[in-house]
Amino acid sequence: MKRQRHSIRTIIVRMLLLIALFPGHVFGEAEIYVPDPNAPDGDPIAFEEAPAIPENSLPVLFVHGHGAFDPDDSEFNFRRNWIDAPAGLTSFQQTLSLPQNSGLGIEPYYIRFQDQGRSLHDDASDISDAVGRILERHDPGFTAGSPGGSTPVKVVLIAYSKGTLSSRLYLKGLEQTPEIRPVSEFIAIAPANHGLNANLAASTSTKQMNNGYNATCECFRDPPIFGSCGSDWTDFIQGLNGHPIQDSISTDAILAAGQIPGTLEGEAPGSRADGDPSTEGVLYVTLYADGSRDFVGGHLPSGDCQGRELARNLAPHAVNREVPQIGGDSDVEVHQNTVHTPRVVCMALHTAVSHRAPSADPDFCDTTATGPPTVPQPPRTIAALALDMSGSMQWPACPDCANKIDVLKDAVSLFIDLWSLVGAPGDHLGTSYFRSAVTPGEGPNPVPLLQNATGLKAEVASPDQTASGSTAMGGALRLSLSALEAFPGAAETPRRIILFTDGMQNVAPLVEAVPPGCAETDCEHRIAGEPPIPMTPDIPVDTIGVGAGDAFVSLLEGISSTTGGHSATTLAPDQDLRQFFVEKLVNALRGFSPQLVDYRHGSLGDDEITEVFPVNRGADRVVFKLGWSRGTRLDWRVEKDGVDMTPAGTRIDTDIYRLFALDLPVTLDGRLIEADGDWTLRIRGAKGTGYETAALVDEPDLEYRVSAGEHQHVGEPIRLSADLSIRGQALEAPVQVTAVLSRPGDSLANLLSTTPEPAAPAGAVFEPGVTAGQRKLQLLLNAGVLREEMAPLSTTIDLEHDGKGHYHALTAPTETPGNYKVVFQIQGTDPQLGRFLRTETRTTHVTIGQVDRYASDWRVLSRRPADGGEEFKLLFTPRDGRGNHLGPDYGRAIRISVSNGNITNRKDPGDGSYIYTIIVPANTDPVLNIGVLGHTVFEGQVSDIPGNGIAPVWKWVSMAMLLLILVILFTRRRAL
Repeated sequence: MKRQRHSIRTIIVRMLLLIALFPGHVFGEAEIYVPDPNAPDGDPIAFEEAPAIPENSLPVLFVHGHGAFDPDDSEFNFRRNWIDAPAGLTSFQQTLSLPQNSGLGIEPYYIRFQDQGRSLHDDASDISDAVGRILERHDPGFTAGSPGGSTPVKVVLIAYSKGTLSSRLYLKGLEQTPEIRPVSEFIAIAPANHGLNANLAASTSTKQMNNGYNATCECFRDPPIFGSCGSDWTDFIQGLNGHPIQDSISTDAILAAGQIPGTLEGEAPGSRADGDPSTEGVLYVTLYADGSRDFVGGHLPSGDCQGRELARNLAPHAVNREVPQIGGDSDVEVHQNTVHTPRVVCMALHTAVSHRAPSADPDFCDTTATGPPTVPQPPRTIAALALDMSGSMQWPACPDCANKIDVLKDAVSLFIDLWSLVGAPGDHLGTSYFRSAVTPGEGPNPVPLLQNATGLKAEVASPDQTASGSTAMGGALRLSLSALEAFPGAAETPRRIILFTDGMQNVAPLVEAVPPGCAETDCEHRIAGEPPIPMTPDIPVDTIGVGAGDAFVSLLEGISSTTGGHSATTLAPDQDLRQFFVEKLVNALRGFSPQLVDYRHGSLGDDEITEVFPVNRGADRVVFKLGWSRGTRLDWRVEKDGVDMTPAGTRIDTDIYRLFALDLPVTLDGRLIEADGDWTLRIRGAKGTGYETAALVDEPDLEYRVSAGEHQHVGEPIRLSADLSIRGQALEAPVQVTAVLSRPGDSLANLLSTTPEPAAPAGAVFEPGVTAGQRKLQLLLNAGVLREEMAPLSTTIDLEHDGKGHYHALTAPTETPGNYKVVFQIQGTDPQLGRFLRTETRTTHVTIGQVDRYASDWRVLSRRPADGGEEFKLLFTPRDGRGNHLGPDYGRAIRISVSNGNITNRKDPGDGSYIYTIIVPANTDPVLNIGVLGHTVFEGQVSDIPGNGIAPVWKWVSMAMLLLILVILFTRRRAL
């Protein structure tokens, strides 16, 4: 019964708390204003009159201070605090109105408390209602106060003076329901965190701000009961902070030493540490004048009889910033000017958008003496390019092509130019180049992409970027990981590494699969060293491999699989590399922009050809790309509804590609041009000229994820899937989802194992440490031997819809090892989107089936005496039951051990075989164990290996007895 009463009490408390947290839905609504986007100065209008909000905007609620001489707030105190600016200073609204700050993406909301004297509890109740209504506006699927309701949207609170106490009271109430986390940051400007010593007794709120006591620490009385302390305000601040108010006096020396007692965490309920994700709690940041020049106090206690004059928040997680050079001839004037000081405005807004505390560096915000500041843009997404510049990159991309390094430079140039057309001020890119060692690019810490695109392109194209040395891939990954992990605000920012390489790593530290000998599907990956560095989904790695054998393709796919990235490989970089980098850009910017409508290859049958791309309504930007080979030239025109749009867009023209971008809708010659409909590219040039073209859109509503399954083995089907949603809701209307599956005509491992190695051309240079398999592959590609044999075979598969936005299909069981490419196309018509098309490519590597003892070639090549025993050379050529070769460079996947003896040498000739030198003690027959990709192929005595040249005595006796039996049987048969 006691437990039942407790349960009922809990339910009642929670219901009351829901009412307390979102009271506007029960008792009334808070008064909220938003800037009018149609007014030149953004003069606020009522919340109910606000137009639709921009997609992905950040809601910020501004909570104003106390209007001491205007008890009915007839002058709208929120205007004085946030919109108007005193002479020589600025305001938050002026700062947000600057064009250079438009990239912050803040949607401001101003709350108004008309009764300035009422209890701060009433203010907190209005804040709760305002937060709930703001969340509903930004997430139409959310209902404030609904039991079990949740939303990923978070509100930032920026409060000033008295408003900071009302906000803290609201945040304290949230702690009763920790599952509700509607606020990401609370930025307190000039707060009375420990109360006032202003001897104000005019109203409930002012008495509460004084903690209920006057300057001589006598309590304010509560009429009509003469002589009693008022229950509504006595020790109000003490109760809000959760510890005796005199603590700030008694701990003065401790605070000065930077030590925070554990009893003070109540000043920041539900707080998180700076740098933790916003889902972990509220980040408390406090901004105030230095030197206790403000009457609310400063960084250290100022000697009030109660310890009230202290603006600093004493909670362990709270971040406090003293701001110097705030003007004012009195402590009251300093207090009034703080909220209008450019540096304070800049620090507060940067905290809101970056979800991190502002730097304490005095040069952090570049503010002028009077004007509104330019707020440093937070990172929106961060990418790092790790580019292979090793010696093998000087080989041609195909027999009649430019060198691979030149093809790479062209693809990276396209990547940077395209990003500059679809990017935002918060996008960052870093580069590094690896040969025998790693050379950082610009930074190597990522730099703002838009401001540095020209420099990044020049650096990649620089003559200094030549091919030489070996392949330090692991070192490049280590550098990229370190740069992204150390980047400010990294915990809240999507990060991605794009790794390009053309051959086996051969310089420590190496990327290794763990645990040793693991099967491909069971492996994790890390960078070896002391200590080893794990690779995790915190930073996905997209890999691009060109001219790589199966063993290295498996490693690259393993890296991507471990981290949640995507892998793409090809033996024809001249044909595929530009498309790969376009697709990797889409991955890096997923969730922001852009989406790939389609990527096409073709050639001109005549001197003009048209490509038509459907674009859906709601797309707010279109981007088109046309590319061609060096030595040729193409021109184009972009049309919509028969109108030539080419002059209206932003264009980038180079020797090998052209880009076009246009924000929509747009008025051209008095005609409104919208996104919805067909866009036509008219491509002109010499007959027979090859081209590649692509269309991309910025699309805020449609989301999709596709998958070609995890690592596969021969004999297993490939599991295809796609998930579609609109505005976070599953797309239930049926659309057509198809997958074009391209499988290799033959296995590269088979061809490397069975094709003779061509002679090296005169002057051919191989990088130090190149494997025999990689050397052979380079020679075969250079001779043009493999492309025809490996020409892919394609099959189109329709995915089935489950009615809930999920599409799926299983392919037929695979027969050939190698790289399988799947091009997903999603197309249909939706009431919200109109007609749409999207394209996404995935690749999956299929490894040979389980190695078969009887299908493999394994035998003893030679036997000779050795010191204290005998030496055997064992040849092992692994094949699966279908006869597929494992291929060269897979030595890491083969585990051989002997129970009594040693394996002294391992050799990989590059033809799919592996040779092991084994020494065993004389006159012994130890047990040999052979495993491949985590599976045991053979476990038995050395004498059981074909061609070993030895047999124990009992085997000779057995053979003699068998021969004798056969002779006897034969003799008896003849006698009969």
